[in-house]
Amino acid sequence: MKSSNKRIKRLTTATASIVATSTVTVLAIDRTDVVRLIGDPKNISQKVAKERQKQEIKLTKRKSENKYKLADFAELSILGEGGFGKVHLVKHKNGSDYYARELG
Repeated sequence: MKSSNKRIKRLTTATASIVATSTVTVLAIDRTDVVRLIGDPKNISQKVAKERQKQEIKLTKRKSENKYKLADFAELSILGEGGFGKVHLVKHKNGSDYYARELG
């Protein structure tokens, strides 16, 4: 009985209602076609998860390498004053990049 319940859960189907406003051709594919064309969805989702983890590790490394301090910037001028404080034009001391910095 338990094995038949597991099989039923795996073979569930999803339905959708679509209203077409013009002539359309409908292409329906089943799980066998999906596996044949692009592979098993379980394997694909695992590959995507692994790739996402790799990207997150890269981003974490990049963020940790680019930590700046206020002392790293030279204040050039005041661009304006907002609701949270003054906005300054600053330049990174070791580079040629300009930034807008708001201090509250």
